[in-house]
Amino acid sequence: MFIRPLSQIFVLGIFFLASSCKECKKVELNVIERTTTLGGILEMRPTGQQIASLCPTIIDLVKPIPDGAEAIRALARAKYLNVEDTCLEWRDAWEYHCQPTYPFGTCQPVRYSYCSKWQHSETPLPGYDEAIALSQDIDELYRITQSMCIDALADHFDDAYGRSIAVQDLYKGKISAEQLKFHAAACPSHY
Repeated sequence: MFIRPLSQIFVLGIFFLASSCKECKKVELNVIERTTTLGGILEMRPTGQQIASLCPTIIDLVKPIPDGAEAIRALARAKYLNVEDTCLEWRDAWEYHCQPTYPFGTCQPVRYSYCSKWQHSETPLPGYDEAIALSQDIDELYRITQSMCIDALADHFDDAYGRSIAVQDLYKGKISAEQLKFHAAACPSHY
């Protein structure tokens, strides 16, 4: 098994904290705030014609949602996926260490070891599958919202209204509570 020096572990820890804070902010801004606003708009049950007039605002509102869904997947990989790299085969080799001395340098062969064959394994931890399912639901919400506006702007008002109900049901039934639960678990420093 490969053991990282303490300095690398510290640097990796700082990188994880910095990248996870960035991803947490994306989830907050690109998913939670935007889906909540979208849910509020559609909760008023606008007609197909009203949806058509709201679509420029709605399209602009949902534009960052796919980036937020990807941030959820990144957080899920970082927090809920146990990754292990194990060296299966160590090999010895030679390298030269040279000392600069005047007028000529001297070099000595020194033996070192390196890993020539690695085994990589990933084990999902509790919470991973739920996070991935949430990101898929958010992707689906984005898709249905775009389809709703395509229908509304093509004067297919009944279809647009039906899709608005589907968006609202998906938001209320799954996404609203699950996104907050995920964010609280993956980003505890934000609470």
